[in-house]
Amino acid sequence: MQQISGTIVLLLGLILNPPDTLAKNDITSPRHPVIFIPGYYPMPFNSELDAVISAANQYNPTSIREDREFIGGIFKDLNRSLFYYSAFAGNRGEDQITATLTYPKHLQLIAVWHTHGAGQGLRLYFSAQDIKLAKQLGMPVYLANSSGALKKYSPGDPIKTKYRSPKGSIRLRHAEGEYIYSPTGSKLKVRVVDRF
Repeated sequence: MQQISGTIVLLLGLILNPPDTLAKNDITSPRHPVIFIPGYYPMPFNSELDAVISAANQYNPTSIREDREFIGGIFKDLNRSLFYYSAFAGNRGEDQITATLTYPKHLQLIAVWHTHGAGQGLRLYFSAQDIKLAKQLGMPVYLANSSGALKKYSPGDPIKTKYRSPKGSIRLRHAEGEYIYSPTGSKLKVRVVDRF
């Protein structure tokens, strides 16, 4: 994570350069695009969770169809009780994404949301980089995955070091996270296909 007066560089994925190695020009390159968050992006929501659910429903179908990760911030308006989200698309077929969020001073970054594309197996869970990001930022990271599950990982939540794949065991750090539940008590599902 790199913070430059209202700017945060978010790095998610399996293979990344540490943010402190990014040259100033790298931050604004196509590989590390800058997202400028207007005062009302894209519309206000009444809660953090409403903004997360809207972002997941909007971008998870495309994420799955194109096997492309999406990431964004969840912002709280410091002057009013309103919440917003931003979104950035990663590259097709890559398990990594880098984005720079630049936002006005009246907004506070309070969470990060993202998707994991079309993958199964470990891509249904929070990766080691997701865990690291939550810890570095000191805030929750939400994940919408290809099963339609919406999950939340908060700093300090349990971490697993072993995952058994159908082809055998591999050792990777990951976290299951907590499912988000609907008001009726069932696991909340977000969209996995586009509406037509």
